[in-house]
Amino acid sequence: RVTRFCVQADEHRERLLALGVAPARVVVTGSLKGDGRMAEPPAFLAPLAALGRPVVIAASTHAGEDEAVAAALHELCGRPDRPLWIVAPRHPERFAPVATLLAQRGAHVVLRSRLPAEAGAALASLEGADVLLLDTLGELAGCYHAATVAFVGGTLVPVGGHNLLEAARCGVPIVVGPHVDTVRELAERLVAAGAAVVVADAGALGGALATFLDPERRAPASVAAQAVATEQCGSLPATWTAIETVLRERGAGARDERVARAEAGCR
Repeated sequence: RVTRFCVQADEHRERLLALGVAPARVVVTGSLKGDGRMAEPPAFLAPLAALGRPVVIAASTHAGEDEAVAAALHELCGRPDRPLWIVAPRHPERFAPVATLLAQRGAHVVLRSRLPAEAGAALASLEGADVLLLDTLGELAGCYHAATVAFVGGTLVPVGGHNLLEAARCGVPIVVGPHVDTVRELAERLVAAGAAVVVADAGALGGALATFLDPERRAPASVAAQAVATEQCGSLPATWTAIETVLRERGAGARDERVARAEAGCR
């Protein structure tokens, strides 16, 4: 009953063809996420610039990745630049358990929901913090504006990965684990461009993040990430063209059917 399949990549097209879908019914339009409006940085990010510390984001993390984040945090905490982590668990029911785990591992955790609204007070709260835990919804994408490097979750465990474009569009180098099935094509492009690295396991996470904390390595990776993100634009007009084509085909078919009925009535 599907007239036209608009898919993100050739890989998805091949899957549909293997299921028996006619080639004419499948068009590769790319990901609509590439044409979405960039999120604005949340107001609470303003004090971070005054801290003068690199910001590491652990985004959309799942159960099974918390230990890896805690270990990487511990590995990097001794650096002279003392990174501030923004940790964003994927599901709200995990906010409290993840905060507890990180605190038990010695991290000073500040909850986003309890961060003072006043800039000076917020800065004071963050000065001694190791982790700002994002226990809110809808703010992660905007946080990439302040990020130095990002680990995108759902990749150290077999989930398949989450949105890499949000980080890439902000010029943030990316680290992912081996499970990138749902974002494979984009992940491969970012890796090929030098904007991302894939770590084989949790033990390599800290070292990979530290690599992008080096300004000389981070600068070209940032440029490459934005370039790859720009390449992803154009899905919206391609999708609309596919929709218009279907509407025209359906409209012509409906007119032909009306004419045939009218002619039959005359006879």
